[in-house]
Amino acid sequence: MELLGLIVKPEPGIDLIEPLSILGFVLFLNLCYTFLWLRDIGAPLSEKDRWKHFKWFTCMAIFLMFLPAILNLLFLIIPI
Repeated sequence: MELLGLIVKPEPGIDLIEPLSILGFVLFLNLCYTFLWLRDIGAPLSEKDRWKHFKWFTCMAIFLMFLPAILNLLFLIIPI
């Protein structure tokens, strides 16, 4: 935690939750990609099914990548 504090110099009152959530989010996307890779080398699939899985996991990863921005915009439009 101290190493992260040296890299990210937060202003007084700013939480470290946001930088940690970004790191966690990147790790989660990497897990999605790894699962796709393991699924691809796992059980034999037809070429059509492999492309279907590839497209599905790629779309899911792109959606998850943009989810924080979408939520941020929603929270700006609709304050809680």
